[in-house]
Amino acid sequence: MDERLKDLIAGAILIGMLAVNTLLKFNSTVLIRFVVLFGVLYHAWMIGKRFLPRAHGVTQAIAGSLFFFCLFSLGLTAWFYSGSLLGPVADAWILAASMVACQVCNFIVPETEDLHPDTPEPWDAPRIIGAVGAFIAASCALTFILVSASRAATSASIRTPWPLLPHGTLAAIAVVWMCVPLSIWLARTRWLSAAHAAMAIFATTSIVPLIYRIGFGFDGFLHLAGERQILTTGTLNPRPLYYIGQYVFTTWISRTIDLPIEQVDRWLVPVSAAIILSLTAAILAREHQKTSIIALVLIPLAPFIATTPQSFAYILGIGAILLALNSKNTVAWPAPILLAAWSIATHPLAGAPLFLVTLGLLLVREDQLTWRRITRDMFAGLMVIGTGLAVPVLFFLLSRTGSTPIQWNLSSLFAAGPWMSFFASFQPWIGNHYVVWPAFATLINQSLPFLGFAGWIWSLTLLPKEKRAPFAVLGASGVALFLSGMVLKTAGDFAFLIDYERGNYAERLFVLGGFCLVLAALPAVTHLFERARKEPSFFSFALLVALASLSSAQAYNALPRNDALVTGRGWSASQTDVDAAKKIDRDAGQESYTVLADQSVSAAAVSQFGFKRYNGDIFYYPIPTGGKLYDVFLRMTYHEPSRDTAHEAAQLGNSKLVYVVLNDYWWNADAVGQSLDAIANDHWSIGPDTGAIGTKAEVYKFDFTAQ
Repeated sequence: MDERLKDLIAGAILIGMLAVNTLLKFNSTVLIRFVVLFGVLYHAWMIGKRFLPRAHGVTQAIAGSLFFFCLFSLGLTAWFYSGSLLGPVADAWILAASMVACQVCNFIVPETEDLHPDTPEPWDAPRIIGAVGAFIAASCALTFILVSASRAATSASIRTPWPLLPHGTLAAIAVVWMCVPLSIWLARTRWLSAAHAAMAIFATTSIVPLIYRIGFGFDGFLHLAGERQILTTGTLNPRPLYYIGQYVFTTWISRTIDLPIEQVDRWLVPVSAAIILSLTAAILAREHQKTSIIALVLIPLAPFIATTPQSFAYILGIGAILLALNSKNTVAWPAPILLAAWSIATHPLAGAPLFLVTLGLLLVREDQLTWRRITRDMFAGLMVIGTGLAVPVLFFLLSRTGSTPIQWNLSSLFAAGPWMSFFASFQPWIGNHYVVWPAFATLINQSLPFLGFAGWIWSLTLLPKEKRAPFAVLGASGVALFLSGMVLKTAGDFAFLIDYERGNYAERLFVLGGFCLVLAALPAVTHLFERARKEPSFFSFALLVALASLSSAQAYNALPRNDALVTGRGWSASQTDVDAAKKIDRDAGQESYTVLADQSVSAAAVSQFGFKRYNGDIFYYPIPTGGKLYDVFLRMTYHEPSRDTAHEAAQLGNSKLVYVVLNDYWWNADAVGQSLDAIANDHWSIGPDTGAIGTKAEVYKFDFTAQ
C-alpha cells in the first residue's frame, strides 16, 4: 500500500476519534489527552518527513511538531477573529482541522528523489571522548548558571541582575559557547553542536525568568493580563489586530496540560529561542557546513530574555529565514512560509518584514541563468524593497486614517545632520576614562551591525556566483531595514509617546536589520572556523578565546546593565509594589480610584487586577508608554506637588479618590515625600525598612469626596 495512503487512513482514524469525542462529549480526560497527544505526534512526524525529506527521523519529528503548532496556532487565530470563543471546543475542531491540513500538505508537497542522506561516521575512541567531554563541560556550566540564578531570585526592585549573580556566570556562559565549535571539531557532529548552542542560548535567556520573581519589564504584564482574560472568557474586547498568534498558543498549552498561564508565558520565549534557533540552524548546517551553527553567537539575545509577542515573532521569523536559506531539496517551501505566517499573526510589525525576506529567499534560485530565473530574481528584489517599505508605509497609512497620531516631516530625510548622527553611532565610544569590561561589552554591542555588514561582504566574495543570490537578498534586506529605521527616526514624530519611547519603532527595525546582516555573514563565519581547524592549534585557541569574549559580551548586553558606561533607569516590579496595589484596592473598597505611580507599580497592579477599570481611554493606573495620566504623575513628582495636580488626576480617572505611590528609589524621594505628606489626606508606608533601595514605598491618599 502507498505510504501516503497509509498516512491518510491512520490520520482519518485519529481525526474521527477526535471529532466523535468532541460531539459526544466524553468525560474521559485521559482518553482525550491520549488522542490529542498521539494525533499531534503522528501528524507532526508525517509533515516533518514531507517538509524535511533528508533529515533524520528524530529531526523530522521535532521540526514537524513545530510546523504542526504553526498550523494549529494560525487556525486558532482565525477562529478568534471569526468572533467565536476560544476554549476546549475550539481546540478540538482546530486540532482536527490542523490534522486535515497536514494530510493535504502530505499530498501536495512532492516527494524528493535522490535524497542522499547523511552517512554516519564511525564513533571511534577520540570522537567519543571529545563528544562526552564537551557535553559534560557544557552541562556543568549550564547547571552552575541555573542554580546560581535560582539562588539569586528576588522580589525586590532591582535595576540589573548582575550584582546578584556570582562572578563566574559570564565565564560559564563562555564555556558553553566554546563547546559549540569543540563538539564539531572533536565529535564531528552538528547535532551535538546544536544541542550546545541551545544550552548556550538558554544559559542567557533563563536568567531573567529565574531571578525576577514578580516579573520583568512592563509590556509582559499587559500581555499576561490579556492571556488571562482569554483563558477565562475565551475572547478579548476590543479584539486587537496583533499578539493573538502568541495568546492562542500560550492559553492552549495552559488548558491542555494544566500549567499556570504565568509559567507558560514566562518561559515561552526563553525556551523557544533555545529550541527553534538551534534546530533551524542545525537543519541549515547540512547545506552550509556544520560550523555555521556558531553564527548564532552573533545574534543579540536581549530580545529573548523575556516573553513578549514581538520577541516571539522575532524567533519565528529568524527560524523561517534559516529554513528558507536551505536548498529546495532539503526543506520544502511551505515550512518557512508557515513559520513566517505565524510570526505575522503574533506581531505584524515584526513579522511582515521577516515574511517578505523569507519570500525573497524562496524566490531566488541557484540554477542556470534563464528568463524564468531572471523573473524570479526580479520579484526577489521587489521583496527586498518591500521589506524596507513595509513598516513606514503601514505607519503612514495609519497616521492618515487618524488611528495613530504620527506627524511626518519627509523633508528632514534630505538633511545631512540625522544621517551623520546615524553613522556616528557606530563609532567606538571614547571617554575620559576606560573601564575594561563595560567598555568592551559596549564596543561589541555597537560593532555588531558593522561586523554583520563586513561579514556579508566577505561572504559574497567567498561564495561562487551561483550561490550568492540568497545571501545577497538577505544582506540587502538588512540594509533596507536600517534605512527604513532611519526614515521612521528622522521623518516620523511619535509625539503621542513619552520621550524615551519615541525611537522604539525605529530601534526595532534596526534590530531586524541586524538579524538579517548577521545571518548574511554566515558563510564568512563558516569559512573562518573551517580555516582555523586546518591551521596550527594556536589559531584555533585564539579563535576560541575570541568566541568566549564575544559570547560573554553578548550575554552581558542581553540583560539590563548598570555600570560605569550604562546607567540603568528601569526598576523591576517588586513585592512591595504588589502589596501597595493590594492595599490601595482594599482601602478604596467599592469606590472608584485613580493612582499616580511609576511603571513598576502599574505593572504590579495589572498583574493583580488586570484591566480592571477605564474611564474612556484612560486606564486608572499610568501607562508609561504615554498618556495624560502619566504626564500628571511626572508633574506631581518632578515639580512641586499640589492638590490641584491630584485633582486633575481625579478628573482624568473620573474618581473621587487619588493615590500617589512613591518608591524609595525615585529621584529626590525624601523631599517629594515630605511635600506630598503635607497636602495628602492620609499616608502609609509599604515594605520592610531594611535600608536597601528597592524595598519600600510610600502611599499618599487624596480624597475629593467633599468637592
